[in-house]
Amino acid sequence: MDFIAAMNFENMFRTFKSLIEKSANLHFEFWNHLMDDSPDLVRLSVSGAKINQSINAVEDHWKKLSRMSSNAPKALKLYATYLIEVLNDKETGNEQMVKAKESANLRTNFEFNGASSGNQDTDVNSYAQDGTPCIYISGESEHLGIIN
Repeated sequence: MDFIAAMNFENMFRTFKSLIEKSANLHFEFWNHLMDDSPDLVRLSVSGAKINQSINAVEDHWKKLSRMSSNAPKALKLYATYLIEVLNDKETGNEQMVKAKESANLRTNFEFNGASSGNQDTDVNSYAQDGTPCIYISGESEHLGIIN
């Protein structure tokens, strides 16, 4: 994943996170209003429509994110938590959580193996979101072109 793709992923992830927060707040408002002694059915209907739109927006962004990088542990974990906690979809959420843990383990194993070879940097920032290593080339005048 190159720098531009990584930045696009981070921007998409921030949007994805805010959509999840918005969806969770809409669900919260809906259930709070439903718990009233005499809930307004029109308000519940409008709120339900907003929830439906927010779920669709989250799903669309998730599809875009997963096309960009299918092995991003933090995105997988956030989506899994959303499925479990907000949508109450424990089965799919647990599947995504397992994928997140596997992805995190792959990344950890990759970093550990790189550290044991002795010639690679083990800094977490030297790896892309999917665990692939990044090569940094110095642009400083006294170290121009030196690969880190």
